[in-house]
Amino acid sequence: MSNTSHVAPVDLDSWNISLFPEDLLGLLTPETPLELVSHSSVSILKDDPFFKDWVFAGDIHGHIRIHPSYKAPLVQSLQGNNLALELSPFPTALIKGNQHISINTFVDALHAIGCTHIRVNAYGWKETLDIPGRRPLSYGNPLHPHAHLNTFDLGTHYHSSAITLLSPRHRDPRIKVYPPLTPIGKG
Repeated sequence: MSNTSHVAPVDLDSWNISLFPEDLLGLLTPETPLELVSHSSVSILKDDPFFKDWVFAGDIHGHIRIHPSYKAPLVQSLQGNNLALELSPFPTALIKGNQHISINTFVDALHAIGCTHIRVNAYGWKETLDIPGRRPLSYGNPLHPHAHLNTFDLGTHYHSSAITLLSPRHRDPRIKVYPPLTPIGKG
């Protein structure tokens, strides 16, 4: 076993932040394409239980979620922009089918329905922390009422000559799997 007590975090693997809708326009350009969500990713995310029923409304290499009470009003507001949308029958997905809109249209629709809180989840990242000379990344709005629920999964890398006990989710030819060390020897 490697001693990792001296190893500091070096990358950001995932994060969950609360924002006001207008904060999106400070992070992205108004023309940024956003995909309206037709399938939820609840099983993938590890977020505070407070947000477990929130609806996956938009996707930009991360999920933008809204409180369930805004699901139908958001779809109705977007339909008012001549978008042919149908409400998803799944409780945590927004629409049926596939539709892309701009962040600007999305934020305008959120304002139109009085939605003041969104949750943004991102996972699968390998974002290096603290690169000298680079503008720091901005994650979240510290003034948001749910900012205390923001979470960040920080990772570190260390080299070890020992065999790491893991069972990879997806097969990778670069990883040597030792069947006796994985659940029930299934690899």
